[in-house]
Amino acid sequence: MQANEKKLRWVLKGNGAFSLLSGTGLIIAHQALADLMGVGNARVLLFIGIGLMLFSATVIQAGFRKSISPKQVQSIIIQDWAWVLGSGVIIGVEAWGLSALAYWIITGVALLVGDFAFFQMRYLRRLERT
Repeated sequence: MQANEKKLRWVLKGNGAFSLLSGTGLIIAHQALADLMGVGNARVLLFIGIGLMLFSATVIQAGFRKSISPKQVQSIIIQDWAWVLGSGVIIGVEAWGLSALAYWIITGVALLVGDFAFFQMRYLRRLERT
């Protein structure tokens, strides 16, 4: 296995693990987090958690596949950038009048997801060049 493939697999697994942990946390503590963040309907966080669990399964599977599927990785990258863009809009317009802590959390998560997207793109491109 070449270095770029190994690095891509690590980033995918890290992305999947982060999504799995985040989704689990949102499912378990959706009401407490909603209260903390000023989210009016805690079910929103529950549904985001469920979505993250489904996403994490796809990403983890991509990281453990026998061979990397460029189309699957590109799909994951697009979804990550969509998350970052959506987060930017939520922060930019201060959507839903959330607490300041909520906007900081959204910012931190978006920065981390952006890192995953960037490195997945980087290593996928390098892998496709070889």
